[in-house]
Amino acid sequence: MKSRIVKFLVKINFLSPKQFGFRKNLSTEDALLEFCTFIIKELDNKQLCACLFVDITKAFGMVDHGILLNKLYRIGFRGSIHKWFSSYLNNRSQRVLVDDVLSEPVTTKLGVPQGSVLGPLLFLIYLNSIFLQKTYGNITAFADDLGISYGSKTKLDLICEINHDVDVLRKWFTNHKLIVSTKTRLMYVNLVPKAPPDIDIFYHDPRCRKFGNVSCSFNENFLCHENCFKIETENNYKYLGITIDNLLNWQEHTTSLKNYSRCALRKFYQLSKLCSPETLKMYYFGIFHSKLNYGILCWGGASETKIKPLLIIQKYLIRKICNVHPQDHSFELFKHHSILPVRHLFYYKTLKFHFIKGISFQPRYRHYNLRSNDADVPAFRTTRFRNSFAILSRRLFNSLPAFIRYENRLNRFLKLTKSWLFGFGFTEIEVLLEPIV
Repeated sequence: MKSRIVKFLVKINFLSPKQFGFRKNLSTEDALLEFCTFIIKELDNKQLCACLFVDITKAFGMVDHGILLNKLYRIGFRGSIHKWFSSYLNNRSQRVLVDDVLSEPVTTKLGVPQGSVLGPLLFLIYLNSIFLQKTYGNITAFADDLGISYGSKTKLDLICEINHDVDVLRKWFTNHKLIVSTKTRLMYVNLVPKAPPDIDIFYHDPRCRKFGNVSCSFNENFLCHENCFKIETENNYKYLGITIDNLLNWQEHTTSLKNYSRCALRKFYQLSKLCSPETLKMYYFGIFHSKLNYGILCWGGASETKIKPLLIIQKYLIRKICNVHPQDHSFELFKHHSILPVRHLFYYKTLKFHFIKGISFQPRYRHYNLRSNDADVPAFRTTRFRNSFAILSRRLFNSLPAFIRYENRLNRFLKLTKSWLFGFGFTEIEVLLEPIV
């Protein structure tokens, strides 16, 4: 059933391209890359930027069955299939078991069945119309994790746009019987430290006296209803597993990775006394490398001073895997085990993503003109944009030898790319495309 629904939704082009959750060939990293690229590009265009991170209270459990069934009908699921969906959603009951005592069953009137293959898909259908709202901000979502990014010329424009979108969101969430949580946060983004606007943004509850016929009064916290709240401003926010900071220099995220890695080091040290190199290598990829690899397309272009502590930890781990002296050179050990150092890993994954998504989109012919088939590199003004995926992927691709650039097979392309990257040492990789500062 899920397969048939997805096929139909793809055919009618129903789901928004801004929704990355539970969709084929899309992941949280795609969502993060979309979100961060928009902000960096706006900053490069001398815009004032902000991010609104919307938190929905019990999102999957608050889906209204009547609204969802109406949406399904309007999409085109009618007749017997609509009755099937109605049967699937309605008259479900839940019971709770505590210390061998089973509660009485209670009928659930809200929510999609969680733990099922259809639950997330039905939620995407329920949420999809939010992307059709006329908002100033650029909405990016992975299921119920909503991030809205803004770029405006002046502070006043920025505040007005955010206030407008908050009002639009309130109306949409009210109509869909969903609740916006007080965990919703706002972050102003700049390339240099700068005080945020001293104007508060409020989310008003639909029952707020502001929307009634009575005069609006305020309580001691300057709120007009007990469920209204001020959207708190943060200097950094963890979105889809990546800590984004207000300077976009990735200081908070790389520090968090460093602290996590130090904890893993202690366990690794104990295991190195007991386990074989093969087992230690498995532990490395499972515990450390997976963390290092995640989201690196966004934060991997950070300055060398932020990357170096992670590289030092990598060197320690590879020496322990190989059981060599702590002062031995490590680069040949990385090559021997085919483990990419952190900056090499960033470049490798950038080229891999570039190849898969087809961004260069130069034809890969066996006979070509080397001077006319480079990927187009957009103009950039700031270092942040220069080191972002949008620019770096094209510059890296153009730096590849011709026999790699025009390789059609992904596995072969990746194998050749990894071998090419291992031709650059720790210092050379930092100056491959100019120093990253």
